[in-house]
Amino acid sequence: MGWRPYGESGLKRQNCNLGSAIVAGLLASQQSETLVNRILICVQTASQQTRVATMLPNKNRHHVQYVIDNHVEGVRQADVIILTCPPSQASVVLGTHGMAASLTGKLLISMLGGVSLDDIERTLYGSSKDRGPEGRCHIIRATTNVAAAVDASVTIIGECSTPMPGETLASAVALLKTIGSVVHVNASQIPAATALGASATAFFALMLAAAIDGGVALGLGHDQAVQIAAQTMAGAAQLALSEAHPATIRTRVTTPGGSTARGLEVLEEGAVRGKIIRALKETATTHRM
Repeated sequence: MGWRPYGESGLKRQNCNLGSAIVAGLLASQQSETLVNRILICVQTASQQTRVATMLPNKNRHHVQYVIDNHVEGVRQADVIILTCPPSQASVVLGTHGMAASLTGKLLISMLGGVSLDDIERTLYGSSKDRGPEGRCHIIRATTNVAAAVDASVTIIGECSTPMPGETLASAVALLKTIGSVVHVNASQIPAATALGASATAFFALMLAAAIDGGVALGLGHDQAVQIAAQTMAGAAQLALSEAHPATIRTRVTTPGGSTARGLEVLEEGAVRGKIIRALKETATTHRM
């Protein structure tokens, strides 16, 4: 695909973590080596550059360059822009003088939760429907999670601007597949998919931490507990991805009246299933705001 620089805007730590995870995954992925020749990271300050650099792997670090406090210039040099700034800063970043012109004809992948396609286009182009002689940028609204850092994310693609050239969408999907899997959803499903595909990473981490603590309380060393619990969770996930229904997995492990059944009974008494569903619903509601 030739020369493919990518821009990232990171203004606060949480979103900086997501942007850095994406960059780390691109650097580590063998697949991305044929897609990415240079990665431009846009930051506000030199201290942010230093912080981002500490989050990146050593592999292929020579592909990374930084642009400080000049988003327009970073975008001007890029072919594809991955936007990961805080949603509250979207109007500041995208509304900067010269930004719309720098984006002309390019692909913008927005990872901003709660910022719609209409919001982005309105910020860039106002209320005008005129596409101009050179056209506008092509926008894909997506979301991913921090497992991108180890090429194990799931990226949700929910909205695309029109017209979206088929080759442009294919290029975006190919890029995003280098950091994990890609799932397409309807625009109305974005809040639910974001809750399950991004926020739920924290929920699973909480469950994993509890399992590790339980293992340590039972006499395992901490490192042993981490290895056993993490691999067990990964194994259950892999079984589910191989089309085994979670209920089937549970049945295969559980002997009537056995130790696993007793443990499941404790979880059911604590209404764990219902609390997980409620947590997802609350998260999705927030993403809609």
